[in-house]
Amino acid sequence: QQLFEQFLKNPELVDPDLKATLYRLAAWQGGERVYDILLNLYRKSEDPQDQVQLLASLAYFKDKKLLKRALDLALSGEVRHQNIVYLIASMCRNPQGKNLVWPWIKSNYARIKSIYSHYVWHFNSILENLSLLADSKLGSDIKTFLEKDPIPGTQRALSQMMERMNIYEQFLKKNNS
Repeated sequence: QQLFEQFLKNPELVDPDLKATLYRLAAWQGGERVYDILLNLYRKSEDPQDQVQLLASLAYFKDKKLLKRALDLALSGEVRHQNIVYLIASMCRNPQGKNLVWPWIKSNYARIKSIYSHYVWHFNSILENLSLLADSKLGSDIKTFLEKDPIPGTQRALSQMMERMNIYEQFLKKNNS
C-alpha cells in the first residue's frame, strides 16, 4: 500500500512494467477508496495498455460489493467492448469474484449477446476464461443456458470450455486432497 501511495504522488517512481502488479496488489489489499482511485485513474488514462491494466485490477478486490461494481462498469458504456474480456478474465482468477461472473453474465445476457454477436472471438475468449471456474455443474448450467440462446460461432468454444473446465476440476480434486 505504501508503494501505491507513493506512486499516486509520483508515477515515475514505478517502472511501467510493474504498474499492473502494483494496481492488482493495491486492489487486493484495498477497499472502496482504492477502488475509486483506480477507477479514476482508468477514466483519466489515455494509454490503452494502462486502461486495460487498471480495468483488470478492478477485478482483484476482496469485497464482493466492489467486484459487482466492476462488473457493472463493464456494461456501463465506459469500457470498450474488446476490453470487457480482461475484466472477466481477472474476475475468474479472483477467489472472491469467480462466483459472481456467471450469474452476472446470465442476468445481462441479452445485452452481452447484442454486443458479442458482432465480436464472436471476444465472447469465445470469455468462454475460455469461464473454464477457470473449474466446476462441471456450473459448466453444465452454462452449456444448457447458451445452447438455448446461442451466439452463432461459439459452439466450438463452448465445447472446449466444458472440456477444459472438467480437466481443471479434476486437477483441483486430485491436488487439493
